[in-house]
Amino acid sequence: MIFLVVLFFILAVIHSFSLSAFEEGEKLFLENKPEQALPYLEKALEEEPKNEKIYFYLGIIYEQLGRNEKAVTIMKLGLQQAGKSRDKLYFNMGNNYFLLEDYKNAEQMYTDAIRENPGMAEAYLNRANSRMKLESYKSAVEDYTYYLSLRPSAPQREEIERLVSLLKKRFEEEERKRREEELKRLEEERRKKEEEERRRLEEERRKEEERRRMEEERKRKEEEKRRQEELLRDVLESLQKATEETSSREAGSETIQDYEEELELKE
Repeated sequence: MIFLVVLFFILAVIHSFSLSAFEEGEKLFLENKPEQALPYLEKALEEEPKNEKIYFYLGIIYEQLGRNEKAVTIMKLGLQQAGKSRDKLYFNMGNNYFLLEDYKNAEQMYTDAIRENPGMAEAYLNRANSRMKLESYKSAVEDYTYYLSLRPSAPQREEIERLVSLLKKRFEEEERKRREEELKRLEEERRKKEEEERRRLEEERRKEEERRRMEEERKRKEEEKRRQEELLRDVLESLQKATEETSSREAGSETIQDYEEELELKE
């Protein structure tokens, strides 16, 4: 009996030595023992840096252990070696960004995963959730709708459909408000244009009245000047006539005096 126990122990030891670091790490990983698998897989990465599975496994282990930034870092390195698993690496990177509340990068990673694998339904679902966080509601509805087309029997279908229905009602209400605001804006623009046109016409009328007033003032001044010139001319003419009459009378008086003197001599 003791011999059998020792034999089993020896076989177990031999088996453990026969497994590579990657094989042991993968075995523990698949048994859902992330903490035990971690040192084996980190050692395996040093031994086999081109093995894309190691990056994938380590990324998931770091995520399970709450080391989300480390998970993103290791999976980014894995992209350089990845072939068929690129979509999964992008997807898991998106999950870790989401847990880090970096929803913009999460959305981008899910988009990259979809680019690599357009049929990855879960990437549409998670991208929709990221877009909800980013308040990109219309894009989120598109993703939720497409996800349900890929997974018609999804367990969350009823919940997603209810959410989509609520969002669509919200869009309709927002669109109604937008149209009302647009009508108000157009009405305000029309009113402003009318007011500007009224002011323009009023300004033109004022300018025209000012032009007429100035023209009338110019004519009045010209008329006043003309009257003054006529009055001056009349005064000058009157003075000239008076001067001429005075000159005529004086000339007549001298003749009469000479005549009287002659009469006096004859006597």
